[in-house]
Order: sequence, then structure tokens, then C-alpha cells
Amino acid sequence: MSNDNNSVRFAALFRGYTKRYGDFKITGENARGKKTGIVSTVDKAITQEHYARHIKGERGIGVIPLREDDTVNFAAIDLDEYPGSEKFKVHRKDGETNDEYNVRVAKEHRDWADDICIATRDVPVFPTWSKSGGLHLWLFSKTGVTARTAIDFLKNIAHHLGHADCEIFPKQTTRHSEQDTGNWINLPFFGETRNARLIERTDTGFDVLECDLDEFLDIAEQLAENVTQSWLNEENEIAAKEIGTPTEMWYDGPPCLQRLIIGDPRRIEQLQKDHDRKVRDGAFDNETAEKKSARFVEEQRKKLQPELVEGGRDKTFFNVALYLARQELQVFSGSPNETKLRSLEDAFMKVHDEWKERTGQDGLTSAELKRLAKQGNKDRWNYTCKDTPLCNFCSKAKCKKRDFGIGSRKDDFSTPIESFTIVESKPPLFFFEFEGHRVSMEGDELVNQHKFSLALVNQCHRTFPRVQQAVFDDMINDLLKAATKVAPQTGGDIRHDVGEFLLHYLERAGFDKGTGHDMKFRKSSRQMRDGEWVLFKLDNLSEYLRAKGIVLKRHELLEMIARDFGALEFNTTDEDRKSIKGWKAKPEHVSNVVNR
Repeated sequence: MSNDNNSVRFAALFRGYTKRYGDFKITGENARGKKTGIVSTVDKAITQEHYARHIKGERGIGVIPLREDDTVNFAAIDLDEYPGSEKFKVHRKDGETNDEYNVRVAKEHRDWADDICIATRDVPVFPTWSKSGGLHLWLFSKTGVTARTAIDFLKNIAHHLGHADCEIFPKQTTRHSEQDTGNWINLPFFGETRNARLIERTDTGFDVLECDLDEFLDIAEQLAENVTQSWLNEENEIAAKEIGTPTEMWYDGPPCLQRLIIGDPRRIEQLQKDHDRKVRDGAFDNETAEKKSARFVEEQRKKLQPELVEGGRDKTFFNVALYLARQELQVFSGSPNETKLRSLEDAFMKVHDEWKERTGQDGLTSAELKRLAKQGNKDRWNYTCKDTPLCNFCSKAKCKKRDFGIGSRKDDFSTPIESFTIVESKPPLFFFEFEGHRVSMEGDELVNQHKFSLALVNQCHRTFPRVQQAVFDDMINDLLKAATKVAPQTGGDIRHDVGEFLLHYLERAGFDKGTGHDMKFRKSSRQMRDGEWVLFKLDNLSEYLRAKGIVLKRHELLEMIARDFGALEFNTTDEDRKSIKGWKAKPEHVSNVVNR
């Protein structure tokens, strides 16, 4: 098959935002033979030629999945685990040489990658190697689906894989403005690298094989045919449905603890019942189909077992103690009395002993258990959701609905902010999603609770709960540390858009008559007419433009309205000698500029 035809099919799979893309220019190789180069964001339209050069291995590209209409034709889970990452920094064995150590780490990484691929064989994602040596799990849709449903679907897969804290692309469900373009992700099949991985069933299990571009295109196109909006909606509804009884132990608390301590026995039970019912009703066409169903149930049984591994026991059981205290005491102040404390400690020890028996893992010492039980039974602690291994199995949406999940205490604080992005302009702009709305803020709004809440009211008609300043500061710091960063656009000209919105803004002048000396202008938040001129306040214009998706720094807006649209600043006083400051512009002049 011709390379030209392959590049067309490849581009169709990875259709994304067209106005900018990521670029990787090769400059050399490192000691391990890995290609090195310069990574940049290009503010130009991506073309078919870019895709063709990518698969030839001449110049790598990255594409922003979120399209202009807030849909995606592809999305991805980014498992950024490679032999040198934190996960695979294993202890060197006594007498082990560097070569032996590297071989062992590489094997552990390969086994991990194989396990991930095998675990996802029943869902329509296609794994490929990433540029860094990790894994990308790609979801494709020929018709396109909303970014929100694609992200929710991939988050659920990541949760079940134990990688709920990984990156999902796209990182946002909508755009606030053209500056809020989103992050690009490196595409697979750069020359002979970043190949796909194909799962093949054998008599004894599964093999994971390397897959070339021709095979990848055939399979990915077939997967893309089946991923429609209606199918994705149904899958997300099934994933959101709780199998266990809401008041049952573990199913009434954080899903991460449920998964770590008992797995998901209710789902296993449901799958087994469904299989047995089909056997009883003669629903299988032949013996092979029945065996395949039984094998699927057994595979799911293994997947849904407790997931706690070495290194996370102390943190997990501290949170178990918190959960038991909430379940037993629900609302309390200070420390429980001695009787309650002994009862909670007994329940804590029982959970630990049952977990040891269930998993066969080494448990904590008696002293460690007593310490954790005592700490967990005090009222000043909250769940440590951001810590491993809890964050690996986080499902915030489910957790908030459970009786003893996050939010079950009045002093719980779980930030409702998602998809936090920094556009690295000077000074920077901050974008995030809040209760289904995309919001933009500047630095002074981000760090001041009053301005923060006011910006939310102005942009999405929502308020933010007042919290202790230290809690608010911690939230902002956490968001900044985990933020994704986007290069500012360098070549975009938004003058025409600003002019059109400015003209509409001036034509909506609040009063038919008036002068700059009129007290009504000083007190009003509206613009007003004064002959050929319309008087307005810069902050009000800025808010109006922001609501239309245009975010400009104060000095940028000042320069544009004065230089391009002939606006003039005035500073005078009214009859009461109160200062009146503002700007004025002629709609006719603005119209002439816009229509040139």
C-alpha cells in the first residue's frame, strides 16, 4: 500500500484542531540511540504534508485532539511510565552489574506494558509506544464524539487500570477563547518508532506483538466505526451505575478504598449471575461461545481483586481508619470516648486481618496498626485523596455520591476545578473548568478569594464556597503544580474580532443622551451616548470581551482600542467634584475600521 494513501488514512484518524500543531525537529541522537530535537508549537494550519512527513520519520508532529466544535475524533490515555521513571526505579540486587540491572528493569517495564495491553483488549482502545517509551491508549471515532464523553470513558478505563492519576487527552472539554487552544499530543508511528501493540490469543493466554502501520490503520479504522456518541453514552451510563448496595460496607465509602481492600466482589457476582442465566436459558449458540463467556468472567474476576501492593499499605490503612470512623461516628467533635475508640480499633484490626487472608500479603505490625487507628479516629483528618496508591484508583464522581465518601463531612474540601491550564504569555493567563463552564482568570484574580469568586459570578454565574485562606492557598498551589502549560499564540491577529465586538458593545449604549459630566455615567456600569461618541469604562468592556471568548491584558486592550479604533481617554469631574474616568469612541469610526 502506498505511503501517500497511508498518510491520508493516518490523518483521517488523527483529525484535530487545525489552527496550530506541535512540531519535533530532529537534531541528533542520545547515547541510547533515541532521537533528540527541538519541540515547539506552531501557529499555522496543519496540512496533509505534515502527516506524511511524520510517518516517514522526517519531522514529528503533535495534534490537539479538541476540535473547533468541542468534539474529538481521537482521544488518548497517556501512561508516562518508562524504564527510567519513578515506577521502575527498582533496588539494585547485591552483586548485580549495570547491564544486568538495566536488563531486569527493561523486562519489568515490558511486562507492565504487556499487562496493560492485555487488560484493555476488550475495550476499543489501541495501545502504541509513546515518544518517551511509555504507552498511549488511543480511542478513535469516525463520526466524532463530544470531548466530555470521550474523557469520561477514558477516565473510567484509567481507574480500572490503576492509573487514575494519569493524563487524558484532550485535557479540556471546551475552549474559553482562541488563546485557550489546548495541549497537543505526539502521534504514533514516527518513522519506524512508536509502533502499535497487538494482542493475540494463544492456547495458554495472550501474546503482545508489535504491529506495523498497515495493520494499525486497518484495525483502528474498524474500531473508529463502532465508537459513536450513542454507544459512548451507553458505556458511560453503565460505568456510572453502582453494582453494590449503597449502604453496604465499602460500597458506601471511597471507591479507591473499596478497590484496594476488597476489589469489586459485587460486580464479579453480577457477571457470574449473567453467565449462569445465559447457560440456563440456552442463550449460547455453541460450546465455544459458552467457553468464551466463562473465560471472560474468570478474567474479570482476576482484574477485580484487591489491588493494594507493597509500599502503599501505611497510607491506605490510615484512610481505612478515617472511613471506619466516619461510618461508625458519622458526626463527632474531638476524640471519641474510650468505648467507641476500642470498638473502632477492633473493627480496624478485623479489616486488616481479613485483607491479609484475602490477598496473602504481609500485613502491618501491631504497633503500626494501633498508631494508624488512633490517628484515623481523630476528627481533624480528611481523606488523603492525592496520595498514592489512592489517587491511582480515584473516581471522584462516584466518591462524592457515597454516604462516607469525600464531602461527607462539612469540613471536607474537594476542589470542583478541572482541566487547569496555564497559557504562558507575559503575564500568564489561567483557564479551567468549573461546574461545566470554561473560565479564564489573571494572576491577581487567582490568588484572591474575593476576586476569584467575583470572576466566577461574572463569567458563569456561579459562586465559590468561602474556605480558610490556608485551604484556598493549598488548592491554588496544587492546581499550579499539576497544571498543563500551553505556549501563547505568536502570530494570531484578533483585531477584527475585537472590533466587531467593540462595535456591538458601543451600539448597545445604555442612555440616549448624556455627557461625560453626567453623574449617571459615574455610577452606572453601562456605557452611554454623548452625541457621536459613546462613553464606556475599560473594565466593563474587558468583561464583555471575556464573555465573548477574548481575553486581553489591560495594557493590550488599551493599546488596541486607542491605536486601532480611535478611542480616547478622558478624566474630568462632575458637579460634586467627583472624578469621572473613562474612554470614548465613535461607533462610525470603529465600523469603518472593521469593514476595511
